[in-house]
Amino acid sequence: MTSKPSVFSLVLLLAAITATASPAAHDVTAAAKPEHISATESSCPAAGHERPTRDTRRDESYVGWRRLIPTRLTVQFAGGMGMFSAGIGWEYGRHGQWATDLFAGFIPASAIGRTYPTTTAKQSYTPWSIRCCRERLSVEPLTCGMYINSVIADEFWLREPSRYPKGYYGFSTKLRAHLFVGQSYRFHLRGGGVLRDISLFWEMNTCDLYLISRITNRYMDFGDYVGLSVGIGLHLFGGR
Repeated sequence: MTSKPSVFSLVLLLAAITATASPAAHDVTAAAKPEHISATESSCPAAGHERPTRDTRRDESYVGWRRLIPTRLTVQFAGGMGMFSAGIGWEYGRHGQWATDLFAGFIPASAIGRTYPTTTAKQSYTPWSIRCCRERLSVEPLTCGMYINSVIADEFWLREPSRYPKGYYGFSTKLRAHLFVGQSYRFHLRGGGVLRDISLFWEMNTCDLYLISRITNRYMDFGDYVGLSVGIGLHLFGGR
């Protein structure tokens, strides 16, 4: 009778030892497998891992509602939108080749007798950019697009007033549609601050009324229907 309990007790003892040793052995095996070591726990970077570029960091932070934040500030002289205009803009597209700007400007009293405020919506396209000077400068040999300009004043109208015979003017004096082509030179700043780049640009432009006048009057000089404008842009985080 005493041998049976002894054998049974021995079996229970062996089972307990086996159950206790198995998790430990499993832990040792798991710890020995390299795939369980995360990259963040390793003190050495993985092979082929590169530090994120400035554009990569921008893409990671400039998402969601933050895309509504303007990415550039621009000041422009002339161009059919007032003597001086200042505005905010957004650069977008895979390579930042598209840009939309909203300007507020003014026509001085010295030009037409009194000062008039102006507003402009501008759409730009830059098909390519050439980097040089050790990546510190980008030359954008072609920028093009269009913009709509409006003068804020009661003297200017969208529809022809009734005091004129129908079709007397045939166009709006309040809105002008412009086309432009030009170039830009963009200086890339070091560091990761808010101000990323500074650009200088020039543009040649004309408007719908000038084009119609040129078509009907072939004796107009080039300078009579094509204007020149210059400006500076401050490119903030999120820009290309």
